[in-house]
Amino acid sequence: MAASSGLQGSAENVLSIDSHTDSGRPWSVAHRAAFRFVFSFLVLAVFPFPFNSFGGSVYEIGFYERMWFAAASWLGKHMLHVPPTPSGWALGLLEDTATGYAELLCFVVLAASAAAIWALLDRKRPDYRTLHEWLRIYVRYALGFTMLGYGMDKVFALQFNTSLPGPGRLAEPLGNYSPFALMWTFMAYSKPYTIFAGAGEVIGGVLLLFRRTTTLGAIIIFGVMANVLALDASYGVGLKVLVSLYLLLAIFLLVPDLTRLMNFFVLNRPAPAANLEGPIPKDWMKKPRLVLHIALVVFALYFFAGPGLQGPRERGNRPESPFYGLYQVEAFTQNGMPVARNDANWRRVIFEAKGDMTVLTMDDSMHYYGADVDDATNAVTISGEYPEMRSRSQGRLDFDSVSHLPNSVLTYSRPDPDHLEFRGNLAGDPVVIDMRRVDTSKFTLVNRGFHWVENGPFYR
Repeated sequence: MAASSGLQGSAENVLSIDSHTDSGRPWSVAHRAAFRFVFSFLVLAVFPFPFNSFGGSVYEIGFYERMWFAAASWLGKHMLHVPPTPSGWALGLLEDTATGYAELLCFVVLAASAAAIWALLDRKRPDYRTLHEWLRIYVRYALGFTMLGYGMDKVFALQFNTSLPGPGRLAEPLGNYSPFALMWTFMAYSKPYTIFAGAGEVIGGVLLLFRRTTTLGAIIIFGVMANVLALDASYGVGLKVLVSLYLLLAIFLLVPDLTRLMNFFVLNRPAPAANLEGPIPKDWMKKPRLVLHIALVVFALYFFAGPGLQGPRERGNRPESPFYGLYQVEAFTQNGMPVARNDANWRRVIFEAKGDMTVLTMDDSMHYYGADVDDATNAVTISGEYPEMRSRSQGRLDFDSVSHLPNSVLTYSRPDPDHLEFRGNLAGDPVVIDMRRVDTSKFTLVNRGFHWVENGPFYR
């Protein structure tokens, strides 16, 4: 039995690309070629972690993203002949935009070119075991930090807080939701589920920070990212390329253990212990390395649970409008005459974030405006896109053509806590708009709550 185990372990070491016990066996030509390409591509995609550009970075520089955005924009315009991506969408590398796909093409072509040149200059090297170990360390920390960043955002219920079922989401017809908004609202509805999803990312990320638990962490992240990729692809979330990269990084970390995992989970064969040796000699600066490792892990947990969440917290803590709530329009008069009922008429008005106002018209379409409130003068300044009044003699608002008009200043009054009235000139015509607050707590989505016992399905 001992001899059999030894033979099994030897065979395992031959197949494991990070094995040090079989360092005398050279890699095949295909193995070396594949490693050169993978190394070049991953460095392009992950660099300059931990300085911005890659998820989980701790310091923002932005230079790398701007450089690739400019290069990919030029490539898309002059060679691929695709519409350019607006610069306002240049949020990061490898987004699901025309420029993001051009960036991916650049990375693949450059990685292939670098691998070819590398092969010509370094044909005699038998393997890249040491370089592979250093790349694994870089990928481990980059992916681990990224999972901590995304995971903590969910654990603290911040990532989806802009899509909580507030007045706007409750009033908007479900059929008007984009697939993206539907998925985001689904995630935002349940904080426990959001925290559960984030916990998987956090646990996987923490496990990657230790060599001994890297395989377990990569397995968890593979499962989590596969689910995220399925959601993003199915609901039109523009992060499919980036999430695919995270999935690829998890697979890269699992490749050295594929034979061991297959033996254990599928073939019912003994799986020898993994080789945990790294590129740094085991006894070299043992205590200082341990202290540095612990400090790095503590810093990662502190940063992504604290300063790293500053942006999400600010995003979720935007001040509310003084009129916060959902209002039903009870009367709308223009030039002293009631506006005839038609699809363009105001049906409901929604106030959520400070400075914003959304109008839901009779045809269930949503129209977005600015609404700056001045409590000192009881005035509200409405700005944004306004409909042209083509049929004013008929007292009808025509939303078919949109034009930008000067700001409209109206006065407001509150006869009682549940009513709001606007008076003044809107798009050049005197109007009076009477609104009544809707009690959103009566919506089933809000008041249903959690039940341990369900005596029959509650489906409506």
